[in-house]
Amino acid sequence: MDKVSVVIPFYNCRYIGEAIESLLAQTYGNIEIIVIDDGSTCHLDKLEPYKTKVTYLRKENGGTATALNAGIQIATGKYFCWLSADDSYKPTKIEKQVKYMETYGVRACYSGCETIGKSDTQLDANFNQTYSLRSHFLKALLEICFIHGCTVMLRMDLLREVGPFDVSYRYTHDYEMWLRIGLSENFHYIAEKLVNYRVHEEMGTVHHQKEIKREVFTIKRQYHNHVQKKIIELRREGH
Repeated sequence: MDKVSVVIPFYNCRYIGEAIESLLAQTYGNIEIIVIDDGSTCHLDKLEPYKTKVTYLRKENGGTATALNAGIQIATGKYFCWLSADDSYKPTKIEKQVKYMETYGVRACYSGCETIGKSDTQLDANFNQTYSLRSHFLKALLEICFIHGCTVMLRMDLLREVGPFDVSYRYTHDYEMWLRIGLSENFHYIAEKLVNYRVHEEMGTVHHQKEIKREVFTIKRQYHNHVQKKIIELRREGH
């Protein structure tokens, strides 16, 4: 079984134990769990029971993108996944994605997710979208990020080809990465909710709305011409 490396960026999150437990409960048998402590000052005690079961690295606080990049640098798996410390995987998440990617020979896929905690149906709907044509996918992605980062599985060789997460985007590094990958690779969708997405008052998207909007605007401006050019090419090819 090919190894899957799952990177968990951890920063003062009370739900870290539940995130790790969801990985230990996976039906897939070859998983490397990498916890990157991004300078946490609380809830460190919740990590102690798992220190022998994960690869743990502590670093100075720099944001989620820096934590993901640090995890990717030491990862040894064929596949990469990301799990936020306040979210969790359904038990068959990794097994189903590896099977899909091996069966169809693809290097990037994502799935739907289910909202837990304080439910927000609008957020949940946005993260369960698929498109039959790649040109439609890119057009929609340029408008809104409908891919939840924790549902993504990537071949590690693809990730190293496109480069690391852009640390200049502290809150929307995932959106920039999906657009960057989407220009060169077809993202496949698995029509199942394989991730539990926790909505709560402490989450970053609640406290940093202004910064997120500003970063999204910059990313759209950065990628607009590239995406439009790619869409024209794909339509000519019938994709």
